[in-house]
Amino acid sequence: MNVRHILPSYVLSLDGEPFCPNQRLIDLGLASAYHASKIDLQVIPQLFPEDTARFINVWPGEHYRLLAAVVLVLKPEFIVEIGTATGASCLSMKKYLSHGGKITTHDVIPWNKYPGSGLKCTDFDSQLEQRVIDFNKQRTGAS
Repeated sequence: MNVRHILPSYVLSLDGEPFCPNQRLIDLGLASAYHASKIDLQVIPQLFPEDTARFINVWPGEHYRLLAAVVLVLKPEFIVEIGTATGASCLSMKKYLSHGGKITTHDVIPWNKYPGSGLKCTDFDSQLEQRVIDFNKQRTGAS
């Protein structure tokens, strides 16, 4: 075979896989899907430019409702988000975050320098914090 680059692929049986779905994950998925169908994120699209806003509640944005539903179901005290981008995910989760809960979101670009960000200064409070960090540089020790 004369190719410039090759990546092998594998087909494996999951028989005996120790990390198969458990009842707790199935229950979480079902409860989250149920609540996602009732989640109201109509206020979130209003924070974004039209080209972003139209996708908050339709494909490819349905996951924002699912993220919010997972927060509603689990009632986490602390959420770590990697990749703030426009802020749609953290705003969707924050809307359903329990009182006293906190989201720390990380990105290599400050929220106010990200094109199309829906975040405002007032979004950052005791429940939402952004940390600007490049994890790849942290991992490799680069500065």
